Amino acid sequence: MNGTYYIKINKDENLMDQMRNFAQQNNTCGYFSGIGAAESVIISTYIPEKKDFLDHTKEGMLEMFSLSGNISLDKLNKYIVHAHAGFSYLNDNQEIAIIAGDLREARIGYTAEIVFTPTSEDLLREFDSKAEIEVWKLD
Repeated sequence: MNGTYYIKINKDENLMDQMRNFAQQNNTCGYFSGIGAAESVIISTYIPEKKDFLDHTKEGMLEMFSLSGNISLDKLNKYIVHAHAGFSYLNDNQEIAIIAGDLREARIGYTAEIVFTPTSEDLLREFDSKAEIEVWKLD
């Protein structure tokens, strides 16, 4: 797989599932960016003291103004989608507010437009004992 790919994710589809499906169907790792709108998202924040993530769920009209991520393979050769995203929305005072962080789930509201660039080789993941999380395995 070479070049740049343009992916459209439709209303009511799960962004993370669609990216994983794309990688599986095309047997590729890579990186991506995009924009769009979502109806619901789960954004996570890593809490180092707990060595765990805290989930934040938001529903409504959510403008995805930033999406950045990558797709790599874990030790079982399963595709892992890792993305960070920022969404704007109107709060109760009709002022623009933002939710952003590690993207766990996003149900698309209208569409998502994503640019995907495959890597020339597989990106593998491994546990980093210092960071205490899974990261890219780079030799």
